[in-house]
Amino acid sequence: MFVGHLGAGLAAKAADERINLGLLFGAAMLLDAALWAFALASWEHFAVPPDFARRHYLLFDFPLSHSLLAALLWSLTAALLWGRYAGRGALIVALVIFSHWPLDALTHIPELSLWGGSSPRVGLDLLDHQPWALIAEGAVAALGLALFLARARLTHWRKLAVAALVLSVGILTWAGSVATAPPPGTRILALTSLAGIALIAALAALADRGAKPA
Repeated sequence: MFVGHLGAGLAAKAADERINLGLLFGAAMLLDAALWAFALASWEHFAVPPDFARRHYLLFDFPLSHSLLAALLWSLTAALLWGRYAGRGALIVALVIFSHWPLDALTHIPELSLWGGSSPRVGLDLLDHQPWALIAEGAVAALGLALFLARARLTHWRKLAVAALVLSVGILTWAGSVATAPPPGTRILALTSLAGIALIAALAALADRGAKPA
């Protein structure tokens, strides 16, 4: 899941206007950022399946970033770090971080472990049943965007900029779901993925930075 994670950040922005959208997008994609950073360090791994042209997705071994226990720990850490300063906002950020795990479980094959090692692995495997994965992901993103557009007190131009950003990520998500050429090597893919996450969060932060209510 890619653009669907932004839906969680958008819904959170609608719930608490004080939190910058860039921070919320970063929180929504934090587990993926950890995955790619750990892949660069060879702490987590992914593989290109031989039938990638049919599957259109990678296979992951990522207990440090994407196990249920890891998601809980990442979320708890965020709540503890920001709780003294952000109050209710820290809880919202923690929930956005944790939302990554159930959203991924919705689409991934059974590869998300509960606590790593030989623990049970879950995943509803919508990725093997396109276009249902895209429909589910698009629905999450659309719902979050609808809540954002209805409740966020930003100018129309700023809302339009955010909507354009989400649409662009949605197009990238669709392109990835139909790609037949295997991705580049581990280092290039990890670096470009980290750069993409940083860019999305930065653009969202810019759209929301210093914004005055509409």
